[in-house]
Amino acid sequence: MTTGNDCRESVHSERASLCELLQETTYLVFVLLAGRDGQPELIGSGTAVAVNARGDLLTAAHVVTTRFPIRAEEVEDPNVVILAKRKSSAFSRYASPLCGLTVDLGELLTGPLTVDLAVLRPVDPQTDVEFLPISFRSPIVGETVLMAGYPDDIELPFSFDQMLPASSIQVRKQ
Repeated sequence: MTTGNDCRESVHSERASLCELLQETTYLVFVLLAGRDGQPELIGSGTAVAVNARGDLLTAAHVVTTRFPIRAEEVEDPNVVILAKRKSSAFSRYASPLCGLTVDLGELLTGPLTVDLAVLRPVDPQTDVEFLPISFRSPIVGETVLMAGYPDDIELPFSFDQMLPASSIQVRKQ
């Protein structure tokens, strides 16, 4: 028989495991522009999460380009350097094979829709990177999902001790 205490301990243990996984899979991202004087200039920063064992990171496109809408010339600029690191690692260099997705929804919108999403790939191949498994199916109403983001003031080490309990969220069908 499961008691209320057992259930609370299980939820606490599950939350602690998720916090540990988030700390190992979340990266700080810096975007630098090589200056004329040889000194790099920080032009953007944000966070990303590892999504596979190769170390590919998922972030917002505006983190890479520092603006929205996305312009291809900013992503392809050879003077832009993208660096990322976990809490417990050194910075590594990344490239962005995907930055912003444009979707044409036909008559639903007057123009194409740009999705604020980017993939960062390590320049030096990696294997066996700890990653956050993601689902490619749509969530069911009432199902617990994780969505994380960070405000402008990002500090290391990351803290994942504040999670909104699912019971405090109200979902309404439109």
